[in-house]
Amino acid sequence: MSLTSKRVDSRVEQVITQMNERACQGCPDLNEFAHSVNMSLSHLRHLFKREVGVSPNRYLKLMRLEKLRSLLMGSKIQIKQAIAASGLSDFSHGVRDYKALYGQTPLQTNNCANSKIEVPVLESRKRISAFRRPFSTTH
Repeated sequence: MSLTSKRVDSRVEQVITQMNERACQGCPDLNEFAHSVNMSLSHLRHLFKREVGVSPNRYLKLMRLEKLRSLLMGSKIQIKQAIAASGLSDFSHGVRDYKALYGQTPLQTNNCANSKIEVPVLESRKRISAFRRPFSTTH
């Protein structure tokens, strides 16, 4: 996920880099991220939300959902395998969150990609606003 053109605090950039490296490895510990940039967890959460626009947990989930989408569009893969490979730990929450973000289920995306039908893409602004809607907080 790319950030907007505004300059983001270097500590937040470091945390985002660490998240990118570890997004698909279970449930990364935000305390470790905060410690790595010499901040308290609370301060990191506030700074991250101010700089990026979403909480660290939601950002991490968005990264995982984008990874899931790229897996589904890139190859013939079973949905359960793709969800696990993307770092999402719960199948039903993954499907529900994916649909809330992209407007279609992972199966629909996979079917479109495999049949060479154009997969609809939401504008970035619409995707982020959809992502801000309340949905599961399970990783």
